[in-house]
Amino acid sequence: MRPYASVFIALKSLVNMTQRKANECVFFSGNESLSCIQVFLLDYLYRQKDTPVYQRDLESVFTIRRSSVTGVLNHLAEKDLIRRQSVRGDARLKQLVLTGKALRLQPEISALIEEMGQSAFRGMTEQEILQFCQTAEKLKSNLTQLEELHTEKAGERS
Repeated sequence: MRPYASVFIALKSLVNMTQRKANECVFFSGNESLSCIQVFLLDYLYRQKDTPVYQRDLESVFTIRRSSVTGVLNHLAEKDLIRRQSVRGDARLKQLVLTGKALRLQPEISALIEEMGQSAFRGMTEQEILQFCQTAEKLKSNLTQLEELHTEKAGERS
């Protein structure tokens, strides 16, 4: 028998610890303060700067709901860190673009993420980290399929 219960307990524990650390993670630069999710979204947009990124991409990559992404993006726009740029051919679609202000913060954001990564993955080889990421992606895929199956079954009952 596989140790599913132990794995689920370990994952839940890891999620709880990660959420606590994320809630503690507030980035300050001058008079700018950012939550952990804001830091990671800005970093993702920076790393994808040569590829158009839309809100739905963030929902998918970060596995968070539309309303949550909207709230975070609204705060980033209010802080003049992103702008939503209309896309030719589809007025409803808005490309997310970093502002000059966000680009100036990027070296500090990268340093913070590096520091967090060094702490979280201390004692692990690059191969172990890569294997962890691959396993996590498989779990995400399986759980997404399970979620879709449950949604289909719920739709059949109504």
